[in-house]
Amino acid sequence: MQNNHAGEAAETFGFLLLPQFSMLALSSAVEPLRAANRLSGQKLYSWRLLTVDGEPLHSSSHMQVLADGSLDQCGRPDYLVVVASLDVQQLRDSGVTASLRRLARNGCRLGALSTGSYLLAWAGLLQGHRCTVHWENLDAFREDFPDLDVTGELYEIDGQRLTCAGGTASMDMMLNLIADAH
Repeated sequence: MQNNHAGEAAETFGFLLLPQFSMLALSSAVEPLRAANRLSGQKLYSWRLLTVDGEPLHSSSHMQVLADGSLDQCGRPDYLVVVASLDVQQLRDSGVTASLRRLARNGCRLGALSTGSYLLAWAGLLQGHRCTVHWENLDAFREDFPDLDVTGELYEIDGQRLTCAGGTASMDMMLNLIADAH
């Protein structure tokens, strides 16, 4: 792994957890960042777990996770990644989509794990970008968003957007990001 240049700050990730988020997708995204830090002997990456209101949240496997803060308290991380899973159609929230648009305007790279792609699509932030979603939702997503370039790939990294099918595909996507940077 290449070393960071002296004094260079760690790249920051905010993981926005939505109700019933996939613990597997989250862990598969965070662990490569942790391993990159350990293997490099440097703090290449930092991350915060966020919820809409900053309160603890249960995953789809009923594990409760404590948040480091709320979406409105996240500032502008280098990456904001939406982590969703079950019943994402019930999570449409105009406040969240407005926050995602604000982050995009301010240069934040936006991503989605599993069904988190729905939130980026609802916010109009996947136009002009290849994207993907969890395989169980692929046909419905294509039907809901016929103007998007939706693929069946495990992950897509296209400019300022990164999306993946969730689960262990999150690890593949993050390892690709790390390999490109280091």
